[in-house]
Amino acid sequence: MIVDDSAVVRGMVSRWLDARADIVVVAMAVDGLQALKKLEEHEIDVCVLDIEMPNMSGLEALPKLLALRPRLKIIMASTLSERGAEITLRALSLGATDFIPKPSTSRIGGAEAYQRDLIEKIVQLGRRHTPAIERPIKSYLTSKTEPVLAPPPVRNDPRPSRKVRLEALVVAASTGGPRPCAKLCPVLELTGAVRS
Repeated sequence: MIVDDSAVVRGMVSRWLDARADIVVVAMAVDGLQALKKLEEHEIDVCVLDIEMPNMSGLEALPKLLALRPRLKIIMASTLSERGAEITLRALSLGATDFIPKPSTSRIGGAEAYQRDLIEKIVQLGRRHTPAIERPIKSYLTSKTEPVLAPPPVRNDPRPSRKVRLEALVVAASTGGPRPCAKLCPVLELTGAVRS
């Protein structure tokens, strides 16, 4: 689903995506309110969501869309969503899966790079895991099958008695990390492990 108040952007992005055999644009919306209605009507895997829109902005719509469809992958696409910008971090903390900055007129070749990056993100996020092929049980019971050996026993050696003082702890996260990190850091502060 493409959610953008600009008809030019919706048309351009939908043409890019319709040219791909592995992507189907099933819905388009002009704002967050319309996006919520479309999500109730269609099976959607990935949503490209603009931030600045009338009636209901992308940031307002984001938690509502995820409440309606928790497994929905949302890519924030806006001129506001530059890497490191506060609004991008806010969108990621609200549950956005990824972000992509829209090309500006000052960037040469910006539209081509935007097209390439957007399609790559949609393809990656939209991939569905196909279920494993069920095979008949008898194929596993032929005489050619090798006996299954038990794994070696796990040794439960006691931990060393000496205590090690931890000088530093590094937590790294990708685009899905801000929300878990926001929960982890206050816990570490309460235990005295971290001082802010």
